[in-house]
Amino acid sequence: MRKIICIALSAALCVSALAGCSGESKKTSGNEKIYEIVWYDRGPSSADAPLVEAEATKYIQDKIGAKLKYQPIVGAEYDEKLQLALASGEKIDMCFTNAGNYYSNVINGAYLEIDELLDKYGKEAKALVPEYVLDGAKIDGKLYAYPAYKDYAHENVFYYRQDLAEKYNLDMASMKTFKDLEPALKAIKENEPDIYPMTFLPQMGPFHMMPYDTITGGVIGAVRYDKDDGKIINPFEQEEVKELLRTVHDFYKKGYLRPDIATTTSNADVQYTVFMNIYQELPYLVDQWNKTVTYPCAVWHGSEPHMNTAGIQGALMAISRTSENPEKTMQFINLLNTDKYLRNLMAYGIEGKHYIASGENFYKLPEGIKTIADTGYRSYVYTQGNKYLTRMIEGTPEDIYEKYQEFDTNALKSPALGFIFDATDVTPEITAVTNAYNEYMPAILSGAADPDVYLPKALKSFKEAGLDRILKEMQTQYDAWRKNK
Repeated sequence: MRKIICIALSAALCVSALAGCSGESKKTSGNEKIYEIVWYDRGPSSADAPLVEAEATKYIQDKIGAKLKYQPIVGAEYDEKLQLALASGEKIDMCFTNAGNYYSNVINGAYLEIDELLDKYGKEAKALVPEYVLDGAKIDGKLYAYPAYKDYAHENVFYYRQDLAEKYNLDMASMKTFKDLEPALKAIKENEPDIYPMTFLPQMGPFHMMPYDTITGGVIGAVRYDKDDGKIINPFEQEEVKELLRTVHDFYKKGYLRPDIATTTSNADVQYTVFMNIYQELPYLVDQWNKTVTYPCAVWHGSEPHMNTAGIQGALMAISRTSENPEKTMQFINLLNTDKYLRNLMAYGIEGKHYIASGENFYKLPEGIKTIADTGYRSYVYTQGNKYLTRMIEGTPEDIYEKYQEFDTNALKSPALGFIFDATDVTPEITAVTNAYNEYMPAILSGAADPDVYLPKALKSFKEAGLDRILKEMQTQYDAWRKNK
């Protein structure tokens, strides 16, 4: 299927490019037909989406002389339907994209370069976003999608149950390293037989609290957040990582971790029967969490906030090569990201029907409605652009957006921010190393396997699968990127 899509996409883009050479323009002027902007968005199916689309069209006709065809596609189906639409040459003006397909669609020619469009028709939207964010969204020094203005950094932390910490007089603040947590875990193990002292998912365990940014597009190659030395490394060869993995395994042997931790895919079943669990924290997130849980939690900080390429490329808006009026499309993107009424219309629906405005910056659900899903309209708000224009549900701290921006400003920024590895020349090796990683690393990262026994086997397997060639190619590309960025 992927090969078929790529072939079809290439053919469609060639046709599109030839058509674009005719010099014809779809810009509206005088009595010309109003241009319809086709927007593919990742979003849930909503009965009232046509009503919101009609209201948006009415509004933007007066603002930019365009109308809107809004096509939300549920998350699980979005990527495949977008690729098929692009491959068929279907007219799409703008679409949600992210790190999962952004780079490949740029390489295949599916998205337009937007630097000049943004400078001419999106000045206000461009001015919103920090320069390092724009740089992090560029590919080979050019911008092919507008990054949604939102929170970009994250911090891996442990949430722990406050009631149990207080019950056993556990001074969590004094525990500075992962190894320091042992007295707390031991106390829970010895006194609470129905409580797991700790759990996490293998792909989001203590290793991910360490200062290593795994390069987007690769498998294992990484750089350190706190050292801009230009070197791509295998973090699993580093002694500090090996020592951490030994501690995780020691905790597993002592019964501090969930027994099936290496194979578990969700910890929802032990939400109230575990003392510590890893989450990604943002300002006030634990406070919001505590409003809905039985046992309030506090936070143990295992790492500093950090920002990487994947975080910046988590939500972007691209203009498709098949757009017949990129200029008008960029005008709409600019309006959507700078106009509070339009932004909240697309996010929450029609004011008074789908939500009730509360003051300048908050909203509440209409009387008798318990959830957003019950209003008849909902969206994945994060896909649509400027988060900081959207109203907040009543009860949200008034300064939360300021805290998000401060969080991003102070976060450790990867020296590889904006670098994406092109694995085209090492595709077989990527596949082989990925298979080896999946065979060994879940058990090692979760503590179920002894790293002194199994990590050497994993490293040998990576080497045999071609990791050295991947890292060499990654280093070459990284050197070139650093030189030209």
